[in-house]
Amino acid sequence: MRRRHTGFNVFESQEPPAEFLIWAYGTVPFRWADGRQMDFLFTPEDAQEVIRRVQMPELPIDYEHRSQSPVDNGPVPAAGWFQLEARPDGLWAVNVRWTETAANLLRAGEYRHWSPVFWDEDGHIRQLDMIGLTNQPATVNQMPLVASALGDFMREKLIRILGLAEDASEEQIEAALAELQNRAGQLEQAQALLAEAGIQAPIGSDEAHGQAMAAAANALLAARVSELEAELATLRTQALEGEAEAVIEAALSEGRIHAASREYWLDRYRQNPRAVRAHLASLRAGAAVPTGPLRPPAAPGDPLSETEKAIIAQTGVSVEKYLATKRRLEEQHA
Repeated sequence: MRRRHTGFNVFESQEPPAEFLIWAYGTVPFRWADGRQMDFLFTPEDAQEVIRRVQMPELPIDYEHRSQSPVDNGPVPAAGWFQLEARPDGLWAVNVRWTETAANLLRAGEYRHWSPVFWDEDGHIRQLDMIGLTNQPATVNQMPLVASALGDFMREKLIRILGLAEDASEEQIEAALAELQNRAGQLEQAQALLAEAGIQAPIGSDEAHGQAMAAAANALLAARVSELEAELATLRTQALEGEAEAVIEAALSEGRIHAASREYWLDRYRQNPRAVRAHLASLRAGAAVPTGPLRPPAAPGDPLSETEKAIIAQTGVSVEKYLATKRRLEEQHA
């Protein structure tokens, strides 16, 4: 459904602006003088459609929408002309050209508000015909085109609060406000950190100072405990390493394991000392490396060499399984 509406808005600086925001994206609320209220939707797609439907190089600004109801007893002059531009925050009137009469009326504060004539379709703003200067705004929470005398008073008060010079520029005021916001943010962060530490007293108070000192003492104590735990862990590691060296060296000297497997058994011992000690105790001394007189060579027909017998004794594999595996490997490499 297509419907035509007239809304009202406000200019926000003393000097007639060269550009101003018409509609921000989202919900655009209107409240007319007769009490009617209505919310419209405005999206980036709607902004592009509004621009697409413009039939002239520039759209007009008039007074009180007189061009919508022309009279026969004289001309209906324009107050200015503008173009449209879609930006990330909404639809803007740009390249605004005010007539001298309209500019003087705005500077004098005789006009501060503006009203768009627009069409909606299914609740979405889809077309803008023109804008009219007015003093009866209908758009809710809209900024003025030109500031009022109250605006000057508030500016002077703000300058005093910020401790700036009386002739401070807009840039200096904005910079001071930004610094104030930054400090407020830092204060909030500090309060949040204190809250995380369990300090609920207001920041800067004696109570907060005392709680912070106690928290700091606890933090130092916790840090010392962590240091001691780290030292204890290092000592345990060193003790385990020394024990592993002693056990594995004893197994080597008794011929229970081969020297080539030394690092393997050291690593296993670090992981599970009790299991390795039990396994090494189960191995026969001299099973891997003979420690006594050399035995005679294996008799002819004996399928196992002394080295193979030592491996079987060390690993616990049965003779049958060892021989089966040996034959399979020999066949694979034949």
